[in-house]
Amino acid sequence: DIQGPAEGEDVHEVTVEEYTQCVSDGVCTKPSITNVDDPAYNYFHPFKTTHPVNGVTWAQADGYCSAIGKRLPTAAEWEKAARGGCELFAGQQCAAAMPAYPWGNAVPNCDLANFEDGCTTNSTGVPGARPAGNSPYSVSDMAGNVAEWVADLYDATYYATSPVENPPGGTGPNHEIRGGGYYHGVIAVGSSRRSAAAPDTAAHNLGFRCAKSF
Repeated sequence: DIQGPAEGEDVHEVTVEEYTQCVSDGVCTKPSITNVDDPAYNYFHPFKTTHPVNGVTWAQADGYCSAIGKRLPTAAEWEKAARGGCELFAGQQCAAAMPAYPWGNAVPNCDLANFEDGCTTNSTGVPGARPAGNSPYSVSDMAGNVAEWVADLYDATYYATSPVENPPGGTGPNHEIRGGGYYHGVIAVGSSRRSAAAPDTAAHNLGFRCAKSF
């Protein structure tokens, strides 16, 4: 049973407003790509201060979480927060019972997630605006809005040999990304889908949330 929100995973993605405060405090650096560079990015956008911050590299995401006394979640923590832990499926075979999406197995729609196929907003949205799509632990936007950096290095075959409990992540040159974003389709926003990018990647469809150990 992997650790997840019991370890203090944030219920929403880090917003522009929150990240801006860290920059103003002189601790964080402004995102690698901002609205000044491209209108798809939220930092410096006058009407998107409550949207998730995007255009941040892995190091910037990691640095923000450290600055506020938290950390990036592991991929295992992220997935438990999205799908629920085995304690929610008593009497069932846990792996088989895990839902495909945070809200269950229903096909995504615009009431559940901000994603390309069924909710073509062409923009991020305010985190938590679609509570019907929350996870079993009431964590929001774990499908769509922005995909999210996690702590792990990406290893495509890692889970074939990883520890069953609390896997710490594999090895490799790239960091793992979870969750899909507003520019992704049905398959890409599934809770088990994993992708990866070089740590200096910054994208309009990519943000993060933090976690805290107790």
